[in-house]
Amino acid sequence: MRSVPPPAATARGSLGPREQTPAVGGTAAVWGAVESPVGLRYLAHTRVLVRGPASGRLYEFSISSPVQSVDARDAKPLLDTRFFARE
Repeated sequence: MRSVPPPAATARGSLGPREQTPAVGGTAAVWGAVESPVGLRYLAHTRVLVRGPASGRLYEFSISSPVQSVDARDAKPLLDTRFFARE
């Protein structure tokens, strides 16, 4: 009878690909980390739902709620649309 080699073992305590902490610009960053929120004002006069391009969060702006706290990673791309201004 042939023996079958055991499956490749992983070291105890090793992190999977999603759990690893990548180095960014010489500092450690955590996957999915939220940066300080930024206040953005929606300049149009209609209701809009916007998905943050970096965070994936859904933001709702309207005439009655034109200012929302937005993840800092989403702020620049939203400001680039010219429908928003920094509060």
